[in-house]
Amino acid sequence: MGKRSHWSADHRRGLTAAAGKMDFTGRPLKGFIYVEPPGFASDKELAVWVGLVMIFVETLQTK
Repeated sequence: MGKRSHWSADHRRGLTAAAGKMDFTGRPLKGFIYVEPPGFASDKELAVWVGLVMIFVETLQTK
C-alpha cells in the first residue's frame, strides 16, 4: 500500500473489520496491511484492494 497510502488503509479498516496493519513481530510494518479473507469475499471487494495496490505501484520508480 505504501507509507503515503497508510492512512487510506487505516480509514478503510473502518469499512471492513477484515483489514488491519500487518504486524507479525509486534512492530507494524509501515505501508503494509493484511486483509483477512472476509475482506475480499467477493470479486468486487478484491478489485478494490488490488486497485489500491496498483495505484501505489504506479508511483514507484523503475530500477
